[in-house]
Amino acid sequence: MEEERSRFEERMMDKLARIEAQLKVISNKQVSLEEMQKGLWEKMHGLHSTSQPQRQCSLTFNLPVHHLDEFCEVMEKVKDEEVKGQLITLLSQVGGKDLTSFVNGILTRLMGNAVAEKCNWKGQRGEKLDGAPILSIVHGAVIRHIGWETTTEESVKEKIQNWLKQASRRQKCTLFDTCIINAGDLEEQDNQQYWLKQASRRQKCTLFDTCIINAGDLEEQDNQQYWLKQASRRQKCIV
Repeated sequence: MEEERSRFEERMMDKLARIEAQLKVISNKQVSLEEMQKGLWEKMHGLHSTSQPQRQCSLTFNLPVHHLDEFCEVMEKVKDEEVKGQLITLLSQVGGKDLTSFVNGILTRLMGNAVAEKCNWKGQRGEKLDGAPILSIVHGAVIRHIGWETTTEESVKEKIQNWLKQASRRQKCTLFDTCIINAGDLEEQDNQQYWLKQASRRQKCTLFDTCIINAGDLEEQDNQQYWLKQASRRQKCIV
């Protein structure tokens, strides 16, 4: 009897151990599911913030800035973390196919070429950007996008430096395009003025052509009258 009780207790202890192990597995799975749910929620919240940034945006300056003093004012204002966060949210709307297009698009949204031309990372030939909030702003806007969360500040800094180096060339291209457009407008104006100046000559040509036509009509009428007058003579010749 005592032996049977002992075996029964062993079986019960074994079942309880298996149940405890199964409960532990279920608990671990529950924790894993909760972590997955939390990660999905954070991503959904990030997408919502990126797709609807303007509802929370109350920036007191317009972008892009076209003067260096305006850019300096913006860099001063974004020292306020709330303003900086709003600016990052706004710039995170800019998309791209790779890191270069992301950074270039964000910088283009932030400042014009005339400002970029006066800036330099080390401050050798213009406004020094090293140490300014611009790096953390651009980097913050990039990592808001899914798939780019692990982008480093160093890689973003390299792209910013390359973009600044090309500012002078972009500015020259912009001015050249403007000159071409203005030249086209002037050429069109010259053509219009030339056309107006030639109006008198065209009118004279029109009157001259009208006179020729009228003279031709008179000549044709004279020929018809002469042909009729000669009808009697032609009849006699036939007889």
